[in-house]
Amino acid sequence: MVEQTRSRMTAAEFFELPETNLPMALIDGEVIMSPAPAPKHQIVIGDFYVFLKANTPNGTVFLSPIDVALDEENVVQPDIVWVAENSRCVIGEKRLEGPPDLVVEVFSPGTVRLDKTAKFKLYERFAVYEYWMIDPIEQYV
Repeated sequence: MVEQTRSRMTAAEFFELPETNLPMALIDGEVIMSPAPAPKHQIVIGDFYVFLKANTPNGTVFLSPIDVALDEENVVQPDIVWVAENSRCVIGEKRLEGPPDLVVEVFSPGTVRLDKTAKFKLYERFAVYEYWMIDPIEQYV
């Protein structure tokens, strides 16, 4: 189950939070924490990472956790991110800045609703070129 906080914060404040092993996001100024991914989830993102790494020579593939700062109120940690060589997304020292070219989210029971609604709208709003949603149970992309 996804847990939301009630207080709002900026990306700068979000980056000052203590590190955690749980996936976290800042969506429209609200911190959202998700449970740790299940083994099947990890297998799927590992397989997709290897596939993208082998088949996309003109870019860089990143595996979660990596912060993607879309603006001052929105920071996400997609399961997989691909950034093209000539991308609007800047690969910084600590995080990615701006919309990546491809975002991949693998559904988990605790995140499927967030992935299909808030994150979908967020990626659309920031003009992420492609957003792949993978359902490992139903086995579709």
